Formats: sequence, C-alpha cells, structure tokens
Amino acid sequence: DVPRWGAGRMAALTRPLGVAPGFELALQCSSKGSTKKDGSYFGELAQAMSGGAGAPRARRVRFLWPSAEVVRRSFLGWAAGGDVPCASKNMYAEGASGPVVQPAIQAVLAEFDASAAGRERASPHMKSYARYRRTEDGEVELAWFCMSSSNVSQAAWGTLQKRGAQLYVMSWELGVLLDERVAAHFPRRFTLTPSHPVLGRLHAPVSAPPTMVQGWPWGPPAPAGAVRVPVPYRLPPQDYPEGHLPWVTDRVFEGTDGLGRLLERS
Repeated sequence: DVPRWGAGRMAALTRPLGVAPGFELALQCSSKGSTKKDGSYFGELAQAMSGGAGAPRARRVRFLWPSAEVVRRSFLGWAAGGDVPCASKNMYAEGASGPVVQPAIQAVLAEFDASAAGRERASPHMKSYARYRRTEDGEVELAWFCMSSSNVSQAAWGTLQKRGAQLYVMSWELGVLLDERVAAHFPRRFTLTPSHPVLGRLHAPVSAPPTMVQGWPWGPPAPAGAVRVPVPYRLPPQDYPEGHLPWVTDRVFEGTDGLGRLLERS
C-alpha cells in the first residue's frame, strides 16, 4: 500500500515523468510540523518527490516559509501569523547565545515572496510543491506542480518504516498533481471564473503535451507550445535577507505592523 498514500503516492506519480535532476524542488507550506532535527526528512521527501528510491533526486531543495517580516508587513499584520502555525521546537534549536534556526532547515530555507504576482501583502495560506528550472530565455519551466492540504511534516506525508516496506502517515490529506499530461487536456487557464474575459480565455489548441511555465493571466502570453500556471510566488526562491527570521507562533518578534500594533504573547 506504500504507493497509494502520501509520499509513496507522490513517488508513484512522479517516477514516470523522468524529471531531470536539474529541476529543483520547492516545498512551500503555511504550517509546519516535525521534519526530524537531523535533516533526514527533507531528503526523504525530496527523494519521494523525485520518483522514489533509485530515481535521480532533485539537485537542490528549497523550503519556502514566510519570515516574521513577511507576516508583519501583511494586510492583517501580526494577526495573520495565527494562520501560519509552527512551534519553535520545529524550527529553532538552542544555540550558545539563544535560539538559532535548525541547521537542516537553514540549509534549505528560502523566503516566501509573492510580489511578482502582486500579492506581497497577502499572508500565505496555501501548501504547494513544484519541480522547476530557469530556462535560457528567462522562463520558469515546471515539470509538475502540486496543490495539497499536506504541510511539510512526517505526519502529513508519512515516513518510511521497516526498510521501506511500510509508510506511517498520521493525517488524512488531499492533493492534486498537475503535469504536462494533465495540462494537455485543459483548453483554458486554471480559473474559478471561466466566463471572465481575461481569466477565462482559452488556450490555443496543442497537438502535443504542452510545456508548463510560470505566469499569470495579465502577464505576457505563454511561448509557443506552452501553457502558463499561476504559481503565485517567486521561483527560483531567494535566501532570507540579512536579519530576517522564520516565523513561529510562540515567539515574540519586534516591530510595529501596518496597523500600528506590537506582537504580544499571553
């Protein structure tokens, strides 16, 4: 039953795609659970999302998580952080002079930046995963994109036991994987408003599975033989700016938000 659920299911679905290792892997979520302090779970999840055991793994993994500064600058300010839950124990470790980001997380950590989609002040409340690469012409090509209720945790995706014969999953989750095989059957952009004159615009017919590239309905048209997928954050993602710290819900961060409020903890 391992290929039917969680990380095992992702391995089964992505293995036939034969994605080249040059496509990096983005893990983006708005809540975070335990990922093993030794960092091994990021490797397990990356291997599953690269096609499973024996498949060439993504050469680079990035974990997109909002910094406290992203939360502070959001429309709701510090209050928005309540919808991005993560306990300090799952993000920080005790250092010689106080809490520091766990080394395994620091190695893959990247800022959540939605400015290119015009949503830089919208606090993230989504969970998504993608294999992507920057092309020579500046596009961001997507081998696949997954929207899921699963956060980055062992509970949601599961962890292998008994030498890979058993997958232990603690949560019921639901996700949708979009790849070129699926995109070929959709004549219009992904939209909840198909009658809208722009958002509901049809794609040109394609004779072969299209290449998927990042983009938005109001942006430039997709290259020939491609369709745009509105991934709302920056790819490739960037490292945290100097001084920025990962958001957690049980730590006090300094500064006044856009509503003039300080962060207080009871």
